[in-house]
Amino acid sequence: MFACDGDGMQTSGAGYLGGVGLAPATVVAMLAALLASIALGACSGADSGSGTADSTGSGAAQGPAEPRDEDDSGDSEDEAVAVIERWSETLRGGDERGAAELFATPSLVDNGTGPLSIETTDDALAFNRSLPCGAVLLGTEARGELTIATFRLTERPGSGTCGPGVGSRARTAFEVADGSITVWQRVPTRGDGSTEPAPTDPV
Repeated sequence: MFACDGDGMQTSGAGYLGGVGLAPATVVAMLAALLASIALGACSGADSGSGTADSTGSGAAQGPAEPRDEDDSGDSEDEAVAVIERWSETLRGGDERGAAELFATPSLVDNGTGPLSIETTDDALAFNRSLPCGAVLLGTEARGELTIATFRLTERPGSGTCGPGVGSRARTAFEVADGSITVWQRVPTRGDGSTEPAPTDPV
């Protein structure tokens, strides 16, 4: 559960993080469209993507990645996976500021709160501090411009306590550009039995 703790992300009012308002409506609409595309993929009953191997050895089948037009799409996907893994390792080690520095400014995050705008590194720090669990990257899949990452949740040093969330799985959609996270979007876990049930708290 990338769940908010009591001292973490400010969510009072509609769509504010540390006093920073939502991005323009067109950007919020873009996030909604991205989430809809992910939901359509989930309804198919199987994940599609190239992905890294699941370190649990679950053997969940992964289909071919969605075709990309650019010749350098493989390099872009590799870069995204490297940034996602670096972020998860940095946060799991308790380096909240280091994890925050991997977010672009501006960028957008949505941890079940609705889209929130990250305008400064301090905003990104507040967001990362609101995630009490660490996360081990198990696998990824390409979904258009997004990379969907599956994590196993762990305890970590720093803010919050993961508690009963330890060992659960969580999925997050990332958009990565120029080595930085530009979109961090919580998405549902798969419902076909290949992962543990989704935590009841926000992930």
